[in-house]
Parts: sequence; structure tokens; C-alpha cells
Amino acid sequence: MTTKTGAVNGLSGPDAGCADAIEDCLKEMAAVRKSMKKTDAEIRRLRASSRRKLDETWAIIRRVQAAV
Repeated sequence: MTTKTGAVNGLSGPDAGCADAIEDCLKEMAAVRKSMKKTDAEIRRLRASSRRKLDETWAIIRRVQAAV
């Protein structure tokens, strides 16, 4: 059995609606924060991969220039 936040706190009417809306917003913010952490981790992995590939490319270019 679930109880609305307003009923637990003794709020009624508009105050209960606001409390419920705030609770919903906090849940949504938590979900967004979790999604952002995943995205940030993916961005860090992609940056590291790009940096490695760029370094490898520059190493090849230097070898070719040295051989010419």
C-alpha cells in the first residue's frame, strides 16, 4: 500500500499537490543525473580512444616523414 506524501505529512489540497509534484521532480532529476553519468562515462571512453588513434596516426606520419 502506498501513501501520498501529502497525507503522510498532514498536508491537504494545494499543499499536497505541490509536495507530490516536488517528489516527482526529484525522482525525474535522479533519473536524469543517472543518465548523465552514463553519457559522461561514454564520452570519456570515446575521448581516450580518439586520443590513442590520433597518437598512432601521428606516429605513422613521423615514420613516413623520416623515411622520405
